[in-house]
Amino acid sequence: MPTWSTNNTIYIMVIHGRLRKTIEDKGIKVFSPYYGDNPPLRLLRELCFRLPFLPKTVWYKKDILKERPEYINIIDVNITSHYLKWIKLYFAESQINYIYDNMVGKARNISPSQISDGIRVWTYDDYDSRKYNIRLTNKYWIPDDIFKVRQRPIYDVFFIGRDKGRGKELCKLEKQLKNMGLTTKFIITKNKRFSLNRSYYQKPIPYEQVLEYDTKSRAVLNVVMDNQEGVTLRDMEATAIGIKLITTNVHIVNKDLYNKNNVFILGVDKIEELSQFLKSEYVNVWNDIKINHSFEAMMSELTQ
Repeated sequence: MPTWSTNNTIYIMVIHGRLRKTIEDKGIKVFSPYYGDNPPLRLLRELCFRLPFLPKTVWYKKDILKERPEYINIIDVNITSHYLKWIKLYFAESQINYIYDNMVGKARNISPSQISDGIRVWTYDDYDSRKYNIRLTNKYWIPDDIFKVRQRPIYDVFFIGRDKGRGKELCKLEKQLKNMGLTTKFIITKNKRFSLNRSYYQKPIPYEQVLEYDTKSRAVLNVVMDNQEGVTLRDMEATAIGIKLITTNVHIVNKDLYNKNNVFILGVDKIEELSQFLKSEYVNVWNDIKINHSFEAMMSELTQ
């Protein structure tokens, strides 16, 4: 197949926001798969998708069928196996890449066994790559507008994330950090809109505000999911902005962003040394690895 270009590549994704905008700003067309974005229609659409005897393709946006791309990249969230079969039927000559943006089974996605033959399946996580025998990419890329200028630190440690069953442990860790004399900012949110309330839950904040907290912190805390080994958005934020990373991912040592001066591994590094770690000088590694985490590097790997 020819080398990828902005003219012969399209994206399909349900999600909106900065990721979609960044791709569109590069001159690549991005398509939404379904009609029914408002809540009542979305509920009806999901009902049709779940019940085998109800129609499905009536919900599929057909504008994509006018395209003749060499490459189709599909971001996993809310994409159904039936939709993938439909895309494969109409674009049999295209190279189709289905990309897990989260760990398999940890978001609104389908399992690799449900994906049609002939579609290349990718993950950013080493564990999922081994478990499901799918392709691994280490080219985790981030939108250009994530690069923010560091400010004078207000917080020593910043965390934001959904509960995911770890809320009480996060509260315990925050208390431990405060007892060490560290200043923290922890934002723990509900797993879902209708989850039971906990006293420590806070409201979600816009991503722009997340980045603002990043720039005002000495370190970002990333508590990864069970078995998670790959690089995440939190890791990339810290590295691109140039602040330290505290993580539970012991496999981070195998990644190009790892530098002992910048990354503290909970459960491996001594917790009593954390305060000194935060005070020590940060070593800039981004200039050495940013090409490896560019959109262009990721696309070259996906389409090789």
